[in-house]
Amino acid sequence: MAMENYLSPLFENEIWPMFAKSLNTAKSKSDYFAILRDISGYLKKDFLSFTDADAQSYFNHLLMLSANGKQSIKTIKVKLARMNSVSNFLLRNSYLFELQQSYTSNPFQRVSLPEMDDYLTARNVPDIDELNEILHKAEGNHTLYLILSIMIRCGLSAGEICTLKYEDFIQDSNGNVGIEYCYRNVKRYIKIPEDILTLIQEYIGDMTVSHSAYLFHNKRGNPLRIRDLERLYLKYLPAEDTPHYTLSDIRNGSAAYMLVCGASTGEVARYIGIAPEWMRRFDKIVPELYVAAVDYTNIRVKPLSEVTGGGKRRV
Repeated sequence: MAMENYLSPLFENEIWPMFAKSLNTAKSKSDYFAILRDISGYLKKDFLSFTDADAQSYFNHLLMLSANGKQSIKTIKVKLARMNSVSNFLLRNSYLFELQQSYTSNPFQRVSLPEMDDYLTARNVPDIDELNEILHKAEGNHTLYLILSIMIRCGLSAGEICTLKYEDFIQDSNGNVGIEYCYRNVKRYIKIPEDILTLIQEYIGDMTVSHSAYLFHNKRGNPLRIRDLERLYLKYLPAEDTPHYTLSDIRNGSAAYMLVCGASTGEVARYIGIAPEWMRRFDKIVPELYVAAVDYTNIRVKPLSEVTGGGKRRV
């Protein structure tokens, strides 16, 4: 059965032939087009509609295939380089296809593919006190405070948080609330701790009227972009701060402390949605960060009623 084609007529009949002229061999053209068909089929959308979160989602999928021995890391990196080439070609030539207003950034530029030998150390992640300090500095904006709280307590990535929809929340027969992600019929569940659930309920209750499907969205109802989240983060935690941690560092800290407190590498990998092989990056950090399990509860997430600042619930 042939794969359904999600590439638009504009892309397939105009953009692709022009890009293909830059490729020297028939094999290169075939390889590039196969990747384009695969990623558009996986995401079920046209190349012109890909977001940063879409691009990361696809390559996370490839990493999971790699963990099962079905794709080499070298091949994944080649695919990323090729998708960057196509996107950069579009940006340079957007005027030829009247895409100056609609295609304005390369969604593959921020895709993260960690190196297998890139081990983390205690210097790469915030400790308990620093996580509390990060939350304290974020109190000036309720959106940022909630996002960082979710990242720290649930281990979600920036992309996952930015694209979080109301329909992603589920509740079991015992009243436990969680988030359900489903990629290609593979479901992943993230349990929401009580303190985070309280924050989310407060946040929604105090939100301005909106018809957006997304929990975090802009004025047009579109999902919050990762780069806008990064700008917001740097506003309250500027790069000049010492030490300065990125959003990725904070998420890595969340995963590291899950391991420190007794969760297995397999459990953490499934929970935060990364390929099990990348858990090797944490091998050196767990002994350095050793704390008792109870210490993790010392990360205090306040209810929004106790958080200063904030304003309306949109960025």
